[in-house]
Amino acid sequence: MQFIVKATTACNFQCVYCSEGDRKEEFLAEDVFCKLVDEIPSLLERKGERSVGILWHGGEPLLWGHDRLARAMEYAEKKLADYALHFTMQTNGYLLDEAFLELFKRHSVQVGVSLDGYEEMHDRNRPTRDGKPTFFCRVGEHTTHSKGGSGRQCPDGSEHSGSR
Repeated sequence: MQFIVKATTACNFQCVYCSEGDRKEEFLAEDVFCKLVDEIPSLLERKGERSVGILWHGGEPLLWGHDRLARAMEYAEKKLADYALHFTMQTNGYLLDEAFLELFKRHSVQVGVSLDGYEEMHDRNRPTRDGKPTFFCRVGEHTTHSKGGSGRQCPDGSEHSGSR
């Protein structure tokens, strides 16, 4: 059984096709997530299932923050210890940093990064809220583990590797 958890409606991108549009930014309350987790065992038992997945979604789920994600996953792991639990996340990847990567490693989170094809198409469709490109800033040096830079500078001032 899989649960898609919308951590927030907030996003750091302004995608041209976004279904969220200019909705009010809302963040899932941790106690609401915990109530969901508390109900999962009874749902699994009724269905005769032993496996459960939690997919973090948004908006941009990384905006929920390191600490909240860590607490939520630790809570789920504790409450669902008798089941095969796995976490996944769909993200734009822009906010990935070493702390998130370590958190994902610790909790075995599988991560999907949204990318809209080649550079020009991606940057046209998925700019930052202030219109800056995001193609080469998606996963950067943290996920490519490359020591060599590309000479490309992202809106946050960091240099990220990447190839055309």
